Amino acid sequence: MIPRYSFSMIGRNLDLIFKVLIYVFILSLLCAAILVSIISPLLKTLDTSFDFSERVLGMLSDLIGNGRPGALRQFFNELSSTLESISSEIAVAVVLIIIVVFAAKFFLSLTALPLGEVVYGRMSQNFSVMFHNVLVSSLGKSLLYALIKAFVTIVADGIIIVVSYYLAKLLYIGLGVYGIALAAFVMFALLASRIAILGQWVPQIVCERKSVAAAFRDSFQYSAKYFTRVMPVAFLILVIDFSAVMLTTVVTFGILPAIIAPVSLVWITNLNLVAYFYFNKKKFYVDEVTVINQIENEIDSGDE
Repeated sequence: MIPRYSFSMIGRNLDLIFKVLIYVFILSLLCAAILVSIISPLLKTLDTSFDFSERVLGMLSDLIGNGRPGALRQFFNELSSTLESISSEIAVAVVLIIIVVFAAKFFLSLTALPLGEVVYGRMSQNFSVMFHNVLVSSLGKSLLYALIKAFVTIVADGIIIVVSYYLAKLLYIGLGVYGIALAAFVMFALLASRIAILGQWVPQIVCERKSVAAAFRDSFQYSAKYFTRVMPVAFLILVIDFSAVMLTTVVTFGILPAIIAPVSLVWITNLNLVAYFYFNKKKFYVDEVTVINQIENEIDSGDE
């Protein structure tokens, strides 16, 4: 029921998706501009000693056609030796990229509490507050939440990426391309687990009116109860996001991936709040007329 209701509520929150879309679009342009300014000098340095594009295309050809075993291993070895020769440039670029990613996570996380407040109001009282009003009124808490959330997730995601990278190298030796696919599956599962573990942080703030720190401390016992229901949905959202970016970025000129991002943010907000209402056995509105009664375990239509 939790996955079904969280998905069905997306239609009711289309206005939030549009508002977050504008926010994400502006943020994406800023981050893209900064990343290009960082990466362009690095690529020029790489081009003098290492034709990166030809290596990547050659590796993909070997992997897809299975024309040469050990292609990925050789690619990693050649890449490592090349990166050693420009280690100082790489180190500076990595630090700058981490700063940009941290900033992107921070500003994106500023939408979490306002989204939670609006969705909670609609679910609990069938009353909608203005998104921009909540964004301003909750700015103090949102800044602290975004700062902690950005730090926690960038550390967790960094560990997940490193683990997945070495796992891919290890599995490729025995399973080939299937090993890379398995490593990608593990990476998405770990990222989805991170989303599920932190999922009740926002509901504890907007529903229980706790401080950011207290909500973070108390959220884990709530997240653990419905982890197995929330994590698969988060996994599905990540797979959809990744597939949309890989398959449609060029064809749609980046339009569809840009739309997917705010949809995912609203979907995850719905998911976490539905889990909260289930955990506390509270009634909630799925739409303007449909109420889910946790106590009687039935659906009543109309005002209650």
